[in-house]
Amino acid sequence: MTDPGLLEKLILLRKKLHTIPEPSWKEYRTAETIQSFIAEHAVGCDIQELPGTGFMVTCKGLQDGAVTVIRCELDGVPVTESPHNPVRSENAGMSHACGHDGHMAVSAGLAVISGKHRPEKGTVALLFQPAEETGEGAAAVMAHPSFRALKPDYIFGFHNIPGAPAGTVIVRDNIFAFASRGIHITLTGSPAHAADPDAGKNPTAAALEITAALPLSATFPCRATVTYVRIGSPDMGRAPFDADIAITLRAPHGSDLDRYGESVTTMVSDTAAAAGLKVSISWSDIFPETINSQRCTEIVHQAAVLSELSIETPVEPFLWSEDFGYYTQKYRGALLGIGAGNIPPLHNEDYTFPDAVIAPALKLYLGIIRFIHNG
Repeated sequence: MTDPGLLEKLILLRKKLHTIPEPSWKEYRTAETIQSFIAEHAVGCDIQELPGTGFMVTCKGLQDGAVTVIRCELDGVPVTESPHNPVRSENAGMSHACGHDGHMAVSAGLAVISGKHRPEKGTVALLFQPAEETGEGAAAVMAHPSFRALKPDYIFGFHNIPGAPAGTVIVRDNIFAFASRGIHITLTGSPAHAADPDAGKNPTAAALEITAALPLSATFPCRATVTYVRIGSPDMGRAPFDADIAITLRAPHGSDLDRYGESVTTMVSDTAAAAGLKVSISWSDIFPETINSQRCTEIVHQAAVLSELSIETPVEPFLWSEDFGYYTQKYRGALLGIGAGNIPPLHNEDYTFPDAVIAPALKLYLGIIRFIHNG
């Protein structure tokens, strides 16, 4: 990163984006803010609309060559931000507690630089993707004619990693992040007066049994997190007769998650039947494991060397999930991390993207572009 003036503009953009976090598929002001910035500061790049609020900025070189996609995420998360954060969200109950505001600022900076300094060969496409947090955005983008027509040779994305040394590049071959999916369980019995609860069918014991039974077995390398439980209502005159439970299941391989999911659904159905309850089960937030290609991790290593950035290879994959895994099922790609230093964890009310990450992220991406397109 050689232009301090641009860096200053990107920090201001990041702070602006931080104030307007929006839910998945509703990132209207976010997309408008970025497109306005690119229209003002970037030249020589085309903007193509994608599903929902998504869009893609393409910068073509003078000669034919490889097509490289660099992806960032538009959506915020439903986390109420701490009042102590220096820049605050204007949208109640929403924040950029995952750092997508910083990821977008980096890609906006790449649009400015790539417009001024076109790649010698091929095309660089900056993908601003909606709905990462729900696991829906990547699949929708991949199905869109404009993206299919692009025929990417490589796709890269990064996530800031709190707790890792600031500016350090973190990447590994094979599985980088776990697969996950959410299971929603509804138990339904029959109502009764609170004075005579045995006259109805109360789901409380069954709901507690289900949540206590997780994880079910050490057979699968899986994790389960209960994220929501509701039993009955605040009505003091009526015994509970229904319950809702939400659980996130995680595993390094989708096949493990399939088997684990079958075990969970069997346990839930058996528990409900034994209690005389009706049960319904549905799934959402489905993320495949993110598998990095060896070629792309080699490119990241080369780019880190070119950019004089430190690099680390984690022994184990990250337990969180990313819909970037949909891209790497079809294209050669790599999701990588950049250390954010000693800051609060992701999705924490005190988390704020550290602006010091913008410069090393730009340096790394420019190294990747240099290696692929100007080599």
